[in-house]
Amino acid sequence: MGLLVSTDLNLANVSIALLTSSASEFEKIRLATDRLPFARVDIYLHSPFSIPGLSYDTRHDPALQLQRRSAIAGLRNYLVSRALRDEKHVLWLDVDIVELSTRIVQTMLHHSDSNPEAGIIIARCQQHKIENYDKNAWALNRDEKTLLEAIPHADREAAYTRLEKSRKTVPELIKDSKDDELFPLDSVGATILYLRADLREGAQGWKVLGLGREELGEA
Repeated sequence: MGLLVSTDLNLANVSIALLTSSASEFEKIRLATDRLPFARVDIYLHSPFSIPGLSYDTRHDPALQLQRRSAIAGLRNYLVSRALRDEKHVLWLDVDIVELSTRIVQTMLHHSDSNPEAGIIIARCQQHKIENYDKNAWALNRDEKTLLEAIPHADREAAYTRLEKSRKTVPELIKDSKDDELFPLDSVGATILYLRADLREGAQGWKVLGLGREELGEA
C-alpha cells in the first residue's frame, strides 16, 4: 500500500483490485486496505493455476512461457472484468515493484488526457544494476512488419532470430530523450502499464507508447 500512497494521488478517487491465491495474504490485504480511504476495494481469492514444472526458479524457462503467460493473461482479464466499473483509467503494477519515479502516474494520466493516441503507456523498469528489466517492451524495425503477422509454427525459430536482430528495446529508444517524451512500441510487458479504460472493449487503431526516461525499481 505504501507504493500507492507514494504516488501522491487522491486515494478517494482511486479504486483498487487485487487477486491472490493465498488466504493469509487475502486477510493481510484486507487489513491494509481498511486503513486507507480508497474509493472502492475489491479483493479476490482465486485458485492458483498449476503448470507442470513451473516454479519461482523456472518462471523464465522458455519452454514454459506460453503456458505461464497465457495463465497470467487469463487472470488479468478475469480481474479487470470483475472489478472495472465506471473508472476511466487502469494502471497495472507488478507486485514486486518497490519504487516509482516522482509523479509518474500523473505524467501518464496527463499524456492520456492530452493525446488521443496515448491510450496504452509503459515506462522503463530498472532492477538494481539491470537497466532494462522488462524485455517485453520493444519497437520493431519497420522493414520487418511481417513479424507482427501470424507466423506458421515451422517458421517461428527463424522469425525469432529476425526479431532479435531487428527490434529495439526501451533503453535504445529513449537514449538522449526527455523525461516526458513518448515513443511508439510494438510490444509491452505489464511491469507498469497504463490503459485507458475504454480500450478494453477492443478499440482498434491505438498505439502503444513508451514514456521517456521515467523509471521504476523492481525488487
